[in-house]
Amino acid sequence: MNAYARWKAKEYRDLQHWRNWLHEQPCIRCGSNHAEAAHVGDRGYSNRCSDLYALPICANCHRLAKDSQHTIGREFWMKAGLDRDDTIREHHVRYLEEIKRRPDLIAKFENSLAAASRNRLIPVN
Repeated sequence: MNAYARWKAKEYRDLQHWRNWLHEQPCIRCGSNHAEAAHVGDRGYSNRCSDLYALPICANCHRLAKDSQHTIGREFWMKAGLDRDDTIREHHVRYLEEIKRRPDLIAKFENSLAAASRNRLIPVN
């Protein structure tokens, strides 16, 4: 099974190298180079979703502005003119394309897969 198939087959929370990569990406809304790894997946109150559902959003667009993702919730995607699920998929594909060219990320990704399998694996629905 290739890395993409394993990634899609198993969802887990701690993907530090994925979050680090997100910090290097521009904000999906305004293009700022100072993005946070914003967890945007569905979740219950006070529960963070999987890191696989994180996207690069700057602090202003994520938490600080009156029309930030934290402030207006689901309406954020409509106002930004983005489809959340498509944007997540696009970033997964871009990340996986990049790790093909970066052996250091492939090793980290494989280590995260192994650690997730041992510790805190969450099956995808």
